[in-house]
Amino acid sequence: MKNKTILWIFFSALLLTGCGTSQISTEKEAAKYYNLYLEGKTEAINNLSLAFLDTEGTPPTVRKAALRYMVRSGDAQARAALLKYASDQKVPEPDILQTLSDEIAAQKAVSWTPLALKMYKAYMDQSFQLQNSMLGAIYESSGAAQITQMIEVYEYTRSNLNVVDENISRLLGKFDDQAVIPLLINIVNDPKKNIRVRETALLLLSEKNDPRIADVLTKLLGDPKQELMIRDFAFNVLETGSDEKILLALLEFLQRNKAKENKMMAAITEALGNYGNPAIIPSLQFIYENLSFPYQLREEALSALIKFDNRDVLEFLIIKTYETGQYYFCEAVSDAVSKSGNRELRQMMEIAALQDQMKRSGGQK
Repeated sequence: MKNKTILWIFFSALLLTGCGTSQISTEKEAAKYYNLYLEGKTEAINNLSLAFLDTEGTPPTVRKAALRYMVRSGDAQARAALLKYASDQKVPEPDILQTLSDEIAAQKAVSWTPLALKMYKAYMDQSFQLQNSMLGAIYESSGAAQITQMIEVYEYTRSNLNVVDENISRLLGKFDDQAVIPLLINIVNDPKKNIRVRETALLLLSEKNDPRIADVLTKLLGDPKQELMIRDFAFNVLETGSDEKILLALLEFLQRNKAKENKMMAAITEALGNYGNPAIIPSLQFIYENLSFPYQLREEALSALIKFDNRDVLEFLIIKTYETGQYYFCEAVSDAVSKSGNRELRQMMEIAALQDQMKRSGGQK
């Protein structure tokens, strides 16, 4: 930090005294100074930094070229110059942000990431203030004639926010430390989040191969303060599982971590047994008819479905129990049908059993 401060003062002094006037006026000259730097003439980075900082005297294309070479150098003086720019400029220029982003991605320049995040936040803060100002003005002056346009703006804004959320979720998914797992779980558990974002966070959790992830989840399960969060997570695994990839990904994760599976599976099956919202029925049905799920999980799905006491659900159970060959569940389904008191369902159960018997006996009457 002390070295950065000294460099910051150095660049400021050069610019204030006029000694910092850039000697670089073309992209070719910028390339020349970068080559000098590579040859060991480290002071050449100062010329590139000054060219970049000279927002009035240096052409925009040359400033961007200087920035690219600064990032490639990885030099502390170059980072100090960009830090000065971020502090002086307050709001980064979009072109500069784009150039910085492209170069960091191309060079995988990890040391520049903190500065990039700082500048991104400053840019978003300014953007947010501008949005509020414009929306305030629109609120004061708009009429019913602008409703269509306002709806379009709303959808566009929401779409952009969802993209940002999804990208942040993926960014968090890169890390395997204990702090990130609860954050991803919180994203899954947040009903205000877009369903795509929640699914992304869930997939990121389930796709992790590192056994430490299972250790973290198991530790959370043993923490009374985190118990509710994990149970909510189990509910949301099913609720967001409109796409079968989500549920299968979680199952694969559990299977990869057999030593931890029992405790985690217990949380999920308990969630299945206690969840009474009809919105979960499609996910429960998917689990019941998919033989790749463990027996215990399918049994809990069956019990949860029976509790809904719904004719359509019972019809589904009659059909799928025989279609999938889950004869060990026939008694439970038959009892549920009998308790329903519905004669048509009882007849349907008898016909399904008879047809299955005929099919297995080779079609003989």
